[in-house]
Amino acid sequence: GLERPGSFLGLHFFNPVHRMLLVEVVRHDRVSDSCLDTANAFAAAIDRLPVPVASAPGFLVNRVLMPYLLEAMRMLDEGVAPETLDRAATEFGMPMGPAELADRVGLDICLHVAGVLREGLDREVPEVPASVRERVAQGKLGRKTKRHRRFFQAFDEMEQIGGARSGYRGDRIHQGVIVDPGRLSAGRQQVVRKPPGRFADMVVCGRDQ
Repeated sequence: GLERPGSFLGLHFFNPVHRMLLVEVVRHDRVSDSCLDTANAFAAAIDRLPVPVASAPGFLVNRVLMPYLLEAMRMLDEGVAPETLDRAATEFGMPMGPAELADRVGLDICLHVAGVLREGLDREVPEVPASVRERVAQGKLGRKTKRHRRFFQAFDEMEQIGGARSGYRGDRIHQGVIVDPGRLSAGRQQVVRKPPGRFADMVVCGRDQ
C-alpha cells in the first residue's frame, strides 16, 4: 500500500484536453482535505473547472457520456450520416459531435469504458453495437490509427479516395495526471507542461498516443 494515502488522488482530464474545461477530482476515503484543496487549486490555476467525484465506475461524466455515444453509434449503424449527428450536437451546444468525439477518443476506449460500466453499475447500460466490436478487433480505432472522420463507413472505399490519409493532426493527449517529475520513467515519450506558481514542483503529463 501507499505510505501516504492521504496525499494521493486522481485527476481525470477529458479529450481533447486543450478544449475541455472539466477535470474530475477523484477522491477516496483516506484522502486528506489539504490534498483535495491543492488539487482543486491546481485545476483552477490551469484554467480548468474541478468536479469532485468518488472513485466509482465511470466517475460522473462517463456515466452520462457513454449511453449518449452508444446511442449515436446505433444511429450510425442505422444509416444516419455522422455529419448529421455531429451538426445536431454542436448546434445544441456540445463542443463537438458524438462521431468526432468517438473518433478522437478511440473506439477501443469507448468499448472498454462501456464494458466497465456494464460490469460495475447496478443499472442497465446499452450494449455496444457489433460493428464497433468488429472494428476494434480489426484495429480500426479512429484517429489514433489514422482511420478517422468516417470510420463508420467502408474503409476500403475511404482508402481508395484518400480519406484515411487526409493528414489531420489534432491533440493526441489521452490522459492527464499529476506526477512527481523525479519519477518520470526514462525513455517514455511524455507531453509535459509546467504549472504555474506554487505548483512548480509538479508537472502535468500525458501519454502521446
